[in-house]
Amino acid sequence: MTIRRVSIIGALWLLLIMASLVNAPGCRLNSLPPATTVAPVDSSFYGRMGDSLGVSVIMDSLLSQVRADPAISHYFTGIDTTAFKIGMAAQLCQWVGGPCTYAGPSMDSVHRGLDIDTAQFNAFISDYLNAMNSVGVADSDQNRVLTYLVSYENEIVGK
Repeated sequence: MTIRRVSIIGALWLLLIMASLVNAPGCRLNSLPPATTVAPVDSSFYGRMGDSLGVSVIMDSLLSQVRADPAISHYFTGIDTTAFKIGMAAQLCQWVGGPCTYAGPSMDSVHRGLDIDTAQFNAFISDYLNAMNSVGVADSDQNRVLTYLVSYENEIVGK
């Protein structure tokens, strides 16, 4: 333990010394030309959602949200979580202009017989927004996703 502490402290001192040299006159590190290539920033809707990794993280958060929501958690007991996440991720990816196409069942057929009411639908929407908030999706992008979600209300509520 002591040896590790000494090596960490030594490494920190070395970093501090190197940092102070960067701005020292005549230092070679200070005279290096700036980098000419910078990775492009993906400013597309899909990119702002975090690409496939971001969509996956949102779906993980969504599943946690709905399972903890007393208004709708009973709908998510015993479901195939992998199929749920794959289907929901494909839908979100498609909605935000990603390279995915949702090929699953219709919303009407998935929700038929569940007798979901407006309050439960709104609870799901709220959980979805919380999931997007948890990963830092911008409000304007959340509103765009909300538009897609709400467009399915007639296929889900009262079926």
